[in-house]
Amino acid sequence: MLSDQQKAHFRALGFVVAPGVFTPEQIDQYARHFNAAMDQAQDDPSAAGHRIFPDGHRVIVPLIEADPYFYSLIDDPQIGGIADDLLGDDCIFTGTSDGQVHSGNTNWHRDGGLPRPAIHTKFTFYLDPITAGKGQLSVIPGSHLWPLSWKQLAKHIDDQPLGYPTANFPGRYDLDTRLGDLIVFSTRLWHASWGGGQIRRQIAWMMQTAISGQTQFDQLVRGYRAMADEWSPQTGRLVSDRFFESDNPIRKNKIRTLVEVDRTATAERS
Repeated sequence: MLSDQQKAHFRALGFVVAPGVFTPEQIDQYARHFNAAMDQAQDDPSAAGHRIFPDGHRVIVPLIEADPYFYSLIDDPQIGGIADDLLGDDCIFTGTSDGQVHSGNTNWHRDGGLPRPAIHTKFTFYLDPITAGKGQLSVIPGSHLWPLSWKQLAKHIDDQPLGYPTANFPGRYDLDTRLGDLIVFSTRLWHASWGGGQIRRQIAWMMQTAISGQTQFDQLVRGYRAMADEWSPQTGRLVSDRFFESDNPIRKNKIRTLVEVDRTATAERS
């Protein structure tokens, strides 16, 4: 699926762009289902997993349960092949997924990050053209190797923690992507976006390397529970039994650990 250069790029710099993974027809289909899910959220902002912020930023977590159509994100063999290339063919889906309609700027931040040697990643793509100065994703290459304790960039955009605005951080790299491209990056990687309008629809989900030992399993359970408690407080789950009931061999392989994580987190909650 990916070239040796692409895989080396991901390991060294913490991100990679896989061009043309989604056809225009697929983007249209995802957009149709995405819009329907967001319209429901707009009608009922109190619904579990739905957040509508005053600035127009809208979020659904978990997106994958808003419509079974999104199960294809895990079932698709091309996407699964890219995950295998970067994380190993025993990599797993963590259960976390989201749909967002962005509004305005987003300053530097990380999406969490497990202690090494686990590699925790975000898979994401946009449903609208994202261009330079108009919501284009920016990253700091190699920052996935920085200590997790380093948090100075997580300031307001107009702050100057290092003597200049955070948007001007040395080494900032703007991703030149096209509609249909898939972006994969480490959740430890610092990333941001500036200059975007109110129509920047994004789909994302988390994948990671296979767990090794009880400590990593417990970390995954804690992360799952925290997300579920925040976004799905009624059920305490990020996925449903419907999602687990699948004959798709790709999905069955990617969720084998999630089955145990969900069961353990649910038991602890009760």
